[in-house]
Amino acid sequence: MTNVAKGVVLVIGLFQLVSSGSWHTANDGRDYFVETGRGYNWFQAMDECSRRGLHLAVIDSEEKNFGLVRLLGKVFDPVVNLWIGHHDELNKKKDKNRNWYSVSTGKIINFKFWASGEPNNLFGKEHCVHIYKSKDFKWNDRSCDYSYGYICERSTNCTEIPDEVTTVPCPGYPLLY
Repeated sequence: MTNVAKGVVLVIGLFQLVSSGSWHTANDGRDYFVETGRGYNWFQAMDECSRRGLHLAVIDSEEKNFGLVRLLGKVFDPVVNLWIGHHDELNKKKDKNRNWYSVSTGKIINFKFWASGEPNNLFGKEHCVHIYKSKDFKWNDRSCDYSYGYICERSTNCTEIPDEVTTVPCPGYPLLY
């Protein structure tokens, strides 16, 4: 390979690193930052969202789920597995009815959109949730160390942010990256 060819490969690789992820607006007006690259475990995805002043998307209502599912179906073909902000606090019980929590508030998420047979906590190691590409955007519990893309959203708890914290974007705040 010539030096020119190596340089082109390097530039393309760097462009992919820098330009990954993009903003999309659902029909309900909610904005989501979606990274479709499969290079992130759940904790890395959570960290990537946090670096942008965001958090992994928490789907806590039928309305919000409907808007996001329509967005994903319209924008992404083929669909990929995407981490969302739900976890079970590393609960080892093989209980389909165990509680799932919001990564942004720590509160129990009562809304459910599980794929058939899920959540199953396979081998007691599935503690994080992703949108399942092969199951019509339904959810699957998965080991947090699998590599998927992710969906981030802005915080909706702006009134709970202390005055000295100014890096979390809320409606009306500029987003810097």
